[in-house]
Amino acid sequence: MTRWITAQEYQRLAFVGKPPHLNTIWRWCKNGDLPAKKQGGTWLINARVLEETGNPLADMLVKGR
Repeated sequence: MTRWITAQEYQRLAFVGKPPHLNTIWRWCKNGDLPAKKQGGTWLINARVLEETGNPLADMLVKGR
């Protein structure tokens, strides 16, 4: 089952130091840069993105594939 987090949760969990502004995260959702859906007026982001490094080789090693 897919777990979804809010843009605010993503902002808090995914970044160390000064995170990007919420408007930036919403834009990433709208543009498809993050796996997200809009439910009502709230952007929900697939929590799986917190497990990815952005480096395909590193992601394969972390996942054990």
